[in-house]
Amino acid sequence: KCFRVCAATWNVAGRVPPDDINLDDWLDIDDPAQIYVIGFQEVIPLNPGNIFGAEDSRPILKWESIIRKSFSRIPPAADFKSFSDPPSPSGFQMLESRLDDEEPIRPLLESDASEDIIDRSMPSASPLKLHGLAFLSDADLECSVERRRRPRYVRIVSKQMVGVFITIWVCRSLRRYIRNLRVSTVGVGVMGYIGNKGSIAVSMSIHETPFCFICSHLASGEKEGDAVKRNSDVLEIHRRTHFGIALPKTIYDHERIFWLGDLNYRIDLSYEETKELVSKKDWSKLLNKDQVI
Repeated sequence: KCFRVCAATWNVAGRVPPDDINLDDWLDIDDPAQIYVIGFQEVIPLNPGNIFGAEDSRPILKWESIIRKSFSRIPPAADFKSFSDPPSPSGFQMLESRLDDEEPIRPLLESDASEDIIDRSMPSASPLKLHGLAFLSDADLECSVERRRRPRYVRIVSKQMVGVFITIWVCRSLRRYIRNLRVSTVGVGVMGYIGNKGSIAVSMSIHETPFCFICSHLASGEKEGDAVKRNSDVLEIHRRTHFGIALPKTIYDHERIFWLGDLNYRIDLSYEETKELVSKKDWSKLLNKDQVI
């Protein structure tokens, strides 16, 4: 199976999103993916009250509402194309089964069972027999209409750890193929374990393939030794991320790994030196000073 994954990350510096913010371009809804992995850092201000006190989830509710609005603007995907005019009976049958990918269409009332809804063996020139549709109850009709209104994308997991937050959304038709959903958090901040810095890792199987999505916020700073601290944080995240006793247990047990976030790695040069090398387009020297390499 082939599908697209959109992994987006944003350090929002503790700011509450304005009511009129629009994430459509950021999430590229004009060319939608089947899986959206969205990570935030500093989703709340990293002050002592938030770091050591009770978790404040109020900004989370607002961000998720904004994300949901963006996904609601993605038009439903067409399940089939018909190039005949008028539509053929087979085209009509496909439309009948398109109401919802998750649940079967509710059957007609039992008293209608003797009626032919569609005579599938008739020649295409014969009229369709739709007698049974006239006997749908109001509840059945409302249920069918409601399924058509259901959002195309559904949230399968959201997790906050102080200022780190990850939320994963998938198209509704894919949700049935997702199994073994597990979450592991690792704090590497204050005192080496507080969650102002660290990671949230989500493990799941998609079409029997194990995926791991990691959202992290690593130590900041440009002074000597800060890059070493970031590397140490990554090693600690690898060591302490566990998903239970069954495979996959660790990050490296997965076949597909997506790591996103504010990693805080940078070019290990002064601003002036970096600017000069950029003006000269000396990419090799810049690459040699990239702390991630």
